[in-house]
Amino acid sequence: MAIPAFAFTSPIRKAHNSGLDKSTKVILFSLLIFPGAGQLLVRKWGWAMLFISSTILSIAFVVTFAYKRARTIMDNIITGEIAPDLKAILVHIYERPSGDEARMLAFAHLLLLACWLGGVAHAWLSTKEAT
Repeated sequence: MAIPAFAFTSPIRKAHNSGLDKSTKVILFSLLIFPGAGQLLVRKWGWAMLFISSTILSIAFVVTFAYKRARTIMDNIITGEIAPDLKAILVHIYERPSGDEARMLAFAHLLLLACWLGGVAHAWLSTKEAT
C-alpha cells in the first residue's frame, strides 16, 4: 500500500495552499495556535521569536507559581497545619497572593495577554505592510 504524498506535507505548507487570504491565515495562526505563529508565516523571524519566547516565559512563571502554591498546601496538609478537609483546603487554594508575589503574577498575566493581542495585531499589520 502506497502512502499518499500529501501525508508528508507540513501544516504550514498546507496553510499556504488553503483558500484563505494571507492576512486571515496569519491572524488565525497568531490567535488560535500561539503568539508568534503568524509572524512565522510572514517570515518575521525576530518578531516571532520575541512573541514566542515572551509567551513561554510568562506561562512558565504562572505554572511555576501554581506548582509552588500546590506544593506548599500539600506540605501543610502533611504536617497537620491544614486539616485534610475539602473546605479547609479550598480556603487555602483561593487565598490571594500578596506583596511582590501578587505583582509578579499580575505582570505575568498581563504579559501573556499583551503577547497574545500584540502578536495578532503585529501579524495583521505585517500582512498589510507586505501588500
